Amino acid sequence: METDWIEFPRYSKEYKSLHPIKSADGEKYEIMAAIFDMKNKEKEVFCKVLKNVKMPYGCASNVSRYVHTNERKVAGYKSHDAHFILHYLLQFNAKISLKPEVAKPLIRLSAFLRGLWRKIGKHVIHTLCSIVIIRKLRLCLRNIEL
Repeated sequence: METDWIEFPRYSKEYKSLHPIKSADGEKYEIMAAIFDMKNKEKEVFCKVLKNVKMPYGCASNVSRYVHTNERKVAGYKSHDAHFILHYLLQFNAKISLKPEVAKPLIRLSAFLRGLWRKIGKHVIHTLCSIVIIRKLRLCLRNIEL
């Protein structure tokens, strides 16, 4: 039983370029590359920018050690590093290595998250510290009962 592409009226016009296309032999469907897909050259530029970044001591761990330029990937970083990359480094890197229609939303997201963190960061830190204190107190009480 052959099923054709289901038409979704709301999205079909906006994302027509992302719809699967039947191959020349008519047996398979091909999916075209999305606008945010990066070519190998773009990946190299992206990795080189991250590899060569110099940051003040204590700002974040050395992000360059997680960048593998030969394999064109970034792997093994910790959550704080991801936070730092998303908030600060991504906007510069995106502007250099990505298409403008992809870079602009990422830069705006980065700015939004930085602003959000400024507003709620102190509350999150206090909440996390409270949770740690409660956990330690609970462990102490558990040891006393034994």
